[in-house]
Formats: sequence, structure tokens, C-alpha cells
Amino acid sequence: MDKQVEFLVKLRDASLMLADAANEYLETFAPSGTKENKPAAASPLPGTDSSKLPRKSYKTKQQAEPNEAAWIFSNTEGAESLLATLKSKDGKATIDVFDYQLQGKDHQFIARKPVK
Repeated sequence: MDKQVEFLVKLRDASLMLADAANEYLETFAPSGTKENKPAAASPLPGTDSSKLPRKSYKTKQQAEPNEAAWIFSNTEGAESLLATLKSKDGKATIDVFDYQLQGKDHQFIARKPVK
């Protein structure tokens, strides 16, 4: 079972990386002035120090660097406020310099990536 979970996590990570690369490539073909303007980043969550959450790097599966794309389990202790915020915003939110998103069939993961 552990091998299956590991395979699925790797497949998910590879798919995310491929989708990001495809989006960046497609943006080079967009006429000027047609790119989406992202809303200004929201303020940090009150009472939450998200830098202390044990995020895993997509690349190394080890503790993520502070500005690296990463993920945590949504039931991680200390992530309650972030999870509540994401659930109230249809699973996606920009906070500080990161885009956060609920992922997985049952929203068991919280993914983050730096805002572009």
C-alpha cells in the first residue's frame, strides 16, 4: 500500500509540474494585454505562523525551503485557520506571496506555490 501512495504522490507532483510548465509556455503566445491580472495578495492569516508548518517539497519530499512550492496534509496541527480560509474560498486563496489550494479527492492536501 505504501508503494501505491508513494507512486500516486509522485504522479500528482509530476502532473502539477507539467501543468505549470505548460501554462508558462502558453503565456508566451498570449497577445499583450490579455494576461490575467491576479488580485493583490491577501494579508496573512491572523494568529497563524505558517512558516512553522512541516511542508514537504515536491522535488525532494523533505522539509521545504521557505520560498519553495510545497504541500502539507490538511489535518496538520496548526493548519486549521488556513484550511478554514481555503474552504470558505472554494479551495483557493492567495496569502502573502503564495497561492494556496486544496487538493485531493477529499481535500486531504494543502498545496502552495509562489505567486507569479
